[in-house]
Amino acid sequence: MMNKKDIRKEFLSRLKNQDIEQRRIKSREIKDKLFLHPEYKTAEMVMFYIAEDIEVDTESMIRESLESGKKVAVPITVVSRNELIASLLVDYDKELTRGPYGILEPKSDFVRPVPLEMIDLVIVPAIVFDRKGNRLGHGTGYFDRFLSKIAKNVPTIGLAFDFQVIDFLPTFSHDVAVKEVLSN
Repeated sequence: MMNKKDIRKEFLSRLKNQDIEQRRIKSREIKDKLFLHPEYKTAEMVMFYIAEDIEVDTESMIRESLESGKKVAVPITVVSRNELIASLLVDYDKELTRGPYGILEPKSDFVRPVPLEMIDLVIVPAIVFDRKGNRLGHGTGYFDRFLSKIAKNVPTIGLAFDFQVIDFLPTFSHDVAVKEVLSN
């Protein structure tokens, strides 16, 4: 069995080598599934991750959610406290800049912390998921620590391309699984 480091390396390579047009088409299919999902439909505030270029694209999901009147929170990495905080996003084009890991997050002028109890649904990234919802990210633990703080009844949904869902991932006690994974 491969360890987390080897799995991460293999799936990062597969993500990076995926055809750009296929990534776009599959991301749209996954967005359609999410938007039809009952948890998404009833959620007033959705926390989305802001995707890196190789991940399931969330930009159009965020934009359409905002346009439809949903409140959207996005993560901010607070390196000094080794944590993520949720921040309300109002204007995708105006409010974002590259954060400490090169991922878009709100500029300091637009940080609007959101109490965790206001979040109705969390959309979670990963490099790979297993069929039980266990996830493997970049190894920094930010999302695991964040997910461990939200109420257990808050739905968490991972987004993945079909090849990112495997039968089994090795896990540690601090790893936090998502309740469901949507893939194409």
